[in-house]
Amino acid sequence: MPIVLFERLDTAVADEFLSLLQGHEGDFILDGHQVQCIGGKCLAVLLRMQERAQEQGREFCILHPSEALRADLKLLGLSSRLLGQS
Repeated sequence: MPIVLFERLDTAVADEFLSLLQGHEGDFILDGHQVQCIGGKCLAVLLRMQERAQEQGREFCILHPSEALRADLKLLGLSSRLLGQS
Protein backbone atom coordinates (compact mmCIF):
# COMPACT_ATOMS: atom_id res chain seq x y z
CA MET A 1 0.00 0.00 0.00
CA PRO A 2 1.52 3.34 -1.04
CA ILE A 3 2.41 6.03 1.48
CA VAL A 4 0.42 9.14 0.53
CA LEU A 5 2.69 12.16 0.73
CA PHE A 6 1.56 15.26 2.60
CA GLU A 7 0.06 18.16 0.65
CA ARG A 8 2.76 20.49 1.96
CA LEU A 9 6.22 18.96 2.31
CA ASP A 10 7.83 21.96 3.99
CA THR A 11 10.03 22.64 7.02
CA ALA A 12 7.08 22.47 9.41
CA VAL A 13 6.52 18.76 8.63
CA ALA A 14 10.10 17.69 7.88
CA ASP A 15 10.69 15.91 11.22
CA GLU A 16 7.32 14.13 11.08
CA PHE A 17 7.98 13.15 7.46
CA LEU A 18 11.42 11.78 8.33
CA SER A 19 9.98 9.75 11.23
CA LEU A 20 7.23 8.36 9.01
CA LEU A 21 9.66 7.14 6.38
CA GLN A 22 12.34 5.93 8.79
CA GLY A 23 9.76 3.78 10.56
CA HIS A 24 8.49 2.25 7.34
CA GLU A 25 9.35 -1.35 6.59
CA GLY A 26 9.38 -2.67 3.07
CA ASP A 27 9.56 -0.84 -0.21
CA PHE A 28 9.12 2.92 -0.44
CA ILE A 29 6.11 3.24 -2.71
CA LEU A 30 5.04 6.87 -2.39
CA ASP A 31 1.93 8.52 -3.79
CA GLY A 32 2.53 12.17 -4.70
CA HIS A 33 -0.89 13.06 -6.09
CA GLN A 34 -1.70 15.68 -3.46
CA VAL A 35 1.70 17.39 -3.06
CA GLN A 36 1.44 21.14 -3.66
CA CYS A 37 4.95 22.14 -2.61
CA ILE A 38 8.20 20.59 -1.44
CA GLY A 39 10.87 22.34 0.59
CA GLY A 40 14.55 21.63 0.96
CA LYS A 41 14.35 19.63 4.18
CA CYS A 42 11.68 17.26 2.87
CA LEU A 43 13.52 16.96 -0.41
CA ALA A 44 16.61 15.93 1.57
CA VAL A 45 14.47 13.32 3.38
CA LEU A 46 13.29 11.87 0.05
CA LEU A 47 16.84 11.72 -1.29
CA ARG A 48 18.08 10.06 1.91
CA MET A 49 15.30 7.46 1.82
CA GLN A 50 15.97 6.78 -1.85
CA GLU A 51 19.63 6.12 -1.03
CA ARG A 52 18.66 3.91 1.92
CA ALA A 53 16.28 1.92 -0.27
CA GLN A 54 19.00 1.39 -2.85
CA GLU A 55 21.52 0.29 -0.19
CA GLN A 56 19.03 -2.17 1.28
CA GLY A 57 17.73 -3.53 -2.02
CA ARG A 58 14.29 -1.99 -1.47
CA GLU A 59 12.21 -0.33 -4.15
CA PHE A 60 11.71 3.45 -4.16
CA CYS A 61 9.21 5.14 -6.45
CA ILE A 62 6.84 8.08 -6.47
CA LEU A 63 3.52 7.23 -8.08
CA HIS A 64 1.07 9.81 -9.42
CA PRO A 65 3.24 12.91 -8.86
CA SER A 66 1.13 16.07 -8.87
CA GLU A 67 1.89 18.77 -11.42
CA ALA A 68 3.28 20.93 -8.60
CA LEU A 69 5.63 18.15 -7.49
CA ARG A 70 6.72 17.51 -11.08
CA ALA A 71 7.40 21.22 -11.59
CA ASP A 72 9.38 21.58 -8.34
CA LEU A 73 11.53 18.53 -9.06
CA LYS A 74 12.13 19.65 -12.65
CA LEU A 75 13.19 23.11 -11.45
CA LEU A 76 15.63 21.48 -9.01
CA GLY A 77 16.98 19.10 -11.66
CA LEU A 78 15.78 16.02 -9.76
CA SER A 79 12.98 14.73 -11.99
CA SER A 80 15.16 12.03 -13.46
CA ARG A 81 16.47 10.90 -10.09
CA LEU A 82 13.20 10.85 -8.16
CA LEU A 83 10.61 10.30 -10.88
CA GLY A 84 12.65 8.43 -13.45
CA GLN A 85 12.06 11.10 -16.08
CA SER A 86 13.84 14.18 -17.39
